[in-house]
Order: sequence, then structure tokens, then C-alpha cells
Amino acid sequence: MSETITRRRGHLHVPRQRAPLEVQISGWVAEGIIDEEQAARIRARARVPVPETREQETQRVTGLGGAELRSYAVEALGYLGGLLVVIAAMLLANLYWSDLGVGARLGVLGGAVVGLVAAGSLTPAGRGDAWSRLRSVLWAAATVVAAGFTVVLADEVLELQETDLALTVSGTVTVVAALLWLAHRVPLQQVMLMVSGMLTAGTLTEQILDADWAIGVGIWAVALAWLVLGWTEVLRPPAVAMAFGAIGMVFGASATMQWDAGIVLGLLTVAGVVLVAVVARELPMLGAGAIGVLMIVPRAVDEWFPGELTAPFVLLGLGGGLVALAVWIARSRT
Repeated sequence: MSETITRRRGHLHVPRQRAPLEVQISGWVAEGIIDEEQAARIRARARVPVPETREQETQRVTGLGGAELRSYAVEALGYLGGLLVVIAAMLLANLYWSDLGVGARLGVLGGAVVGLVAAGSLTPAGRGDAWSRLRSVLWAAATVVAAGFTVVLADEVLELQETDLALTVSGTVTVVAALLWLAHRVPLQQVMLMVSGMLTAGTLTEQILDADWAIGVGIWAVALAWLVLGWTEVLRPPAVAMAFGAIGMVFGASATMQWDAGIVLGLLTVAGVVLVAVVARELPMLGAGAIGVLMIVPRAVDEWFPGELTAPFVLLGLGGGLVALAVWIARSRT
């Protein structure tokens, strides 16, 4: 109870906080003023919850812990089983893959995709984080195997050329990843969709523009769109979408740095990522900016100022600035 009693001391009224009613009831019972039946009536009248006994508390905590341990054990067994399946598949492929016909190869890979998707679908992902992670890992593996299936189909059945093959594989995987992400919207499925989408955009851009730098531009454009969708909270969690979008922009820009325009794009990308990270106060995105500094700034300095002492001093200043920004973001978020 939050009720107070006031006591007069001269001209002052000094409030004294009463102890919570449950504490008072427990004290009255201990002192023998009331018995347990009367205490129960007072609690019922005042709607005070009956405190748990030590046995009840132990059973509740032990039960929750047991369920959690069981879910982690199942998750670990799932990962171990999946790893053993992958190892066995690699050994069998190494021994007999060249002896299999095209139909048999497609059957093996297609069956693996269906099996992994089915296993993930049967996982009760709504019952806890461990189950959700297990489903996401199984479906990520299904996405990778789907890429292998499409490679065999496009190369040995459709006999596509290199660029068309890459576009067919990345486009198919993007569709698979999108469907799985729509069914289970967790960060791992989001990352699989983003990576396959960036590869599709890069391959398509190169095919349209017929230039080496176009791959990086396509990747950069999709990553930028991903960052914006995270910023506007269309993609959740926003911090994950923004961080991976920023990393994609860095890698896309780095693929264009054979040309001066690519170096400028890379430097602007790093500066923009760091600026947005500071405005949004997102440490993961600032980490992506730090990766960009390591990948892009030394190459830019070496290209424009070869053999000079500029590079170490620039990196020293940028490193100190990033540390200061990280500390400021961490303190401000706290």
C-alpha cells in the first residue's frame, strides 16, 4: 500500500511510508496477532497475491529451466545431426558424384532441399528462440542447396553461358530465400535474401551495362535500399537491416575501386555510413563503417598518395575518431 501517515514535528509534517500490506500481514502472523485463516481473508479482501512457498518457487524455476535446457539440447542435436548429414553428403559426393547422371544429381539435391524445408517447417519455431534458430539454420542450408541444384540444372541441362548461368542461379535463389523469409522473418533468413538479391542485381547490372564495375554498383544499390528499409522500419529488426545494408554498400563500393570514380564512391559510402550510424546511434552500423574504413581508405590513400606518410596518419585519425564515436554512442544509448 502506498498510503502514508504524517507526524507533526514542530511546524513540519514528515511523511512515513507504511510497509507493504503483505509484509505487515506476514509480521502479524509471525507475532501471533492473527492466524493464517484471518491472513487469507485480509489478502482476499485487499486482493494481495498469496506469496509462493519455497517449494512452489523451486518447482516453478526448475520446470522453466528444464524446458529451456530441453530446447537447447534439441537445438544442439539438430545442429550436430545436420553437420553429420553435410559431412556424409560431401564424402558420398566425392566418391560417387562423377558417376551419377544428371537426373540423379538433380534428384539428390532437390530431395535435400525438400527435406531441409520440411524439417524446418516441422520445427515448432513459435515455442522459443532455440526452435526458431534451428528452423532458420535448416532453411538457410536449404537455400544454399537450392543454389547447387540450380547450378547443375543451368549448366548441365540448360547449358547456359557464364553470365546467364550466374543470373539464373542468383535469381532462383533470391526467389527461394524470399519465400522462406516471408514464412519466417528472422535475421538469418533476411541476410540470405539480401545476399542473393545483391548478387542478382550485380549480375543483372553487369549484363545490361557490359562493364566490370557494374557488378559493384548493382550490389551497392540493393544494399542501400536495404539500409533505407531498415531505417524506415519496414524491415525488422531495424538495427540488423541497417548494419547488413551498410556492409553490403561497403563491399559493393569496394568492387568498383579500380577506377577513380569507384574510389570516390567508396569514400562517400564510408562517410555516409558513419554519419547515419551517429545520427541513428547504432553501434552495429558504426562497426560496418569501421569495416569500410579498413577496406576502402588504405586503398584510396595508396592509389592517390603512394609512398607517402599520409596513410598511417589518416588511419590513426580515423581510428581514434571511430573509437570516440563508439564510446559516445554507447554512453548516449545507455
